[in-house]
Amino acid sequence: MNLYAIIALSFALSLHVFSIGIKSGIFRCQSTIEWLRTSFFFTLFQVLLFTIGWFAASGIAPMIKSLSQPLGIVLLILLGFKIIINSVDPRSNPTVFNVSNIRILAILSLASAINAFLVGMAIALVNIELLPMLYYIASLSFILSISGILVGKTIGKLKMSIRADIFGGTIVVIIGVYFLLVFLGYLNLN
Repeated sequence: MNLYAIIALSFALSLHVFSIGIKSGIFRCQSTIEWLRTSFFFTLFQVLLFTIGWFAASGIAPMIKSLSQPLGIVLLILLGFKIIINSVDPRSNPTVFNVSNIRILAILSLASAINAFLVGMAIALVNIELLPMLYYIASLSFILSISGILVGKTIGKLKMSIRADIFGGTIVVIIGVYFLLVFLGYLNLN
């Protein structure tokens, strides 16, 4: 996987954290310590669940040799569509979050990182190294989380968080289609 695709996928995952950051920034004006703690939690859970997903799929990939790449590609594309659909679903009421409550912050961090778990699995199935992805996921999650909180604090528009999720889901779908084209031999991976 080339560096641009790694950064784009990491950015797409981090956009969900940006979206939640906006929602938590809208809830109330957070102190510097609070938004640093919030960003740390989001980043920690993104990295942990991505790593767990990567190791889980790495363990089964050798058992399903010929199916591992197509399965990873399908997983990425479906996950991207799931993110897009969830962001525009009228039943998913945009909510603001009180991240000053540590329990809410931990649950929210875990829930936001489930996509990272699935992407970790998909990445392992298409034979991509763990460490470069972790570096970019951690860096971008932390930066975009802080940015989201500050945007929510200053602008306070929930529609921005929906647009961020749609954009992130679209990037995941595009990368999945890119892998599909590489797998089918229409594109070169490098």
